[in-house]
Amino acid sequence: MKYTAIEAINKLIENPKLKFRFSYSNNIDGDWSGVIINNNGSIAYEEFNGNKCDDYVTLHNTFLKYIFELIPQPVTFMEAVKAYAEKKTIKCISKYGEREYRYYCTNKGIVDNIGSAMSPEEILHGKWYIED
Repeated sequence: MKYTAIEAINKLIENPKLKFRFSYSNNIDGDWSGVIINNNGSIAYEEFNGNKCDDYVTLHNTFLKYIFELIPQPVTFMEAVKAYAEKKTIKCISKYGEREYRYYCTNKGIVDNIGSAMSPEEILHGKWYIED
């Protein structure tokens, strides 16, 4: 999902743990220009490798035109299951590849969009994400 600068900043204020990457252009196919984070209440830049920069975001006309995308942050399996119970979409990346689980009523438990149940490998070793 894509966000405007104001939408991304509002989400960072609501949840300081989030991170957004941004692009200078409307062509965002792998052309990410940087990352913004909430740094103790101020919106700041961060390098792609996670190092914090000393530069804080200045709201100017060009910045307001950037396109933003939420950087998925991994959560624990239990956090993912709780989000699933709240009818949110969860995603697991494991050695078997990426699978998405969408909430719907079933007597099979948590299943993906083709009806397959999650595997022990995914439960124990997968990286779990909550979709926006």
